[in-house]
Amino acid sequence: MGWGMGIKAGDIVYVRHYSGANPIRGIVHEIQGDILTIKLTKDFATFNFFEGDPVAVGFESGGEIYITGCTMVSVNLKQSTTSLKLGAMEQITGKRKNERFPVSIYAAVREKGSVSNHTAVVKNISIDGIMFCSKVDFSLDRNLEIELYPDGKAIFLNSKIIWRVNNQHSFEYGVEIIYKGRRITEQFRNLTQQLKKEQQSLINLFLGQ
Repeated sequence: MGWGMGIKAGDIVYVRHYSGANPIRGIVHEIQGDILTIKLTKDFATFNFFEGDPVAVGFESGGEIYITGCTMVSVNLKQSTTSLKLGAMEQITGKRKNERFPVSIYAAVREKGSVSNHTAVVKNISIDGIMFCSKVDFSLDRNLEIELYPDGKAIFLNSKIIWRVNNQHSFEYGVEIIYKGRRITEQFRNLTQQLKKEQQSLINLFLGQ
């Protein structure tokens, strides 16, 4: 799988990273297979980038706008470039409904009943589940308590691990959300509505170029 959607060197992309409140603008520098190298703007210094970090990247191709979850494989501070490995891609125009959202959101996770929180970054959200990465090795079928901080306000979720992958930089997990109570359900539905609005903002960025 590669960046075969018509994206090319010189194209504009927008990168969402959990350490920044707003997307950062970049220009495609090079494409090799599933690795995209982009040169970021002067805002580069305000982000805390690390190899292995998940990011969401938005770009335009053939009149449509896409967003994809990626993983940072290298960061060059001197050249203000970062290389990203392609992940799951979602078309966000031409659809009436979008159920899955590539994101980069800070979170804290712990096993149910534990008081020890562990840092995680959410890579993908749907109304049914979450994909996140963490340095901590959790076992399959474990119940986790997750705190999301999409806008500085915590959302508390119960979940169950349904798959796990050991990658080079961290472990990746897919969890099923266990809804308990109307308030939690409404909070999470509000989050997905917020993510839809952010996607519309991304569309507006491209339309305003």
